[in-house]
Amino acid sequence: RRLHSINTAPASLNQEDLFALAKLGDVATINIDRLMTYDPETSGWAIVSSELISASCSSSTPSSVRLRAAEILVRLILEAATATLSSADEVRSIVQLRLLETFKHALQPLASDEREMSVAIHSTDIDVHKIILEGLKSILEQCGETFISGWDIAFDIIGSVFVENDAREEGTIKGSKTTTTRSFRLIRSSFNSLQLICSDFLSSLPNSCLIILVDTLYNFCTQDDDLNISLTVRIHSQPLRTISNNF
Repeated sequence: RRLHSINTAPASLNQEDLFALAKLGDVATINIDRLMTYDPETSGWAIVSSELISASCSSSTPSSVRLRAAEILVRLILEAATATLSSADEVRSIVQLRLLETFKHALQPLASDEREMSVAIHSTDIDVHKIILEGLKSILEQCGETFISGWDIAFDIIGSVFVENDAREEGTIKGSKTTTTRSFRLIRSSFNSLQLICSDFLSSLPNSCLIILVDTLYNFCTQDDDLNISLTVRIHSQPLRTISNNF
């Protein structure tokens, strides 16, 4: 990854950006029903979400602006999710899928191999990533029991804390993969969502997601950035073995 100089934007410019973000969030909140009722391109959700994602992921943007953009994006997603709780299943399913995909899209620029990088940018990337993970946990807490589709995307978001690498150590199986974590600071936030799914929504998962669940639990079990989580998964691994034996 290429090194990038630390941003030194004037404080006044930062304040202008923060003011613009706040107003964008306010306008979106007022129109949240309209944003979710119509097609994203027509309603404006595509523009609003893409601008917030761009601001939160930009390596040339001050960290305060990036974090505020991520917080506003999460807030709007939660507002949209709760606003459609009483909608018909078909409508709610479409909206929930759209919102989870927005979370996923917000993480994709952070994982790019071509991303310009410095210590400060990397630290802010982790902070933005953590905000998105906490946002997923919040939407599961508030709306998880109404989820109809999108569980696979939720697992993609949870699994975004892991990086899969080719295993090159002597003695490993050719073509096998090893998994590392992006940062120890992300493990707890990601695992909280997984733990919530296992405790409250296991029966809601489609069969296609059960293997994904097993793989995700395995990644948390074998990571060594947070040994408490690793031990927790191992101690409560009987349901994992039961699921695995059924597939």
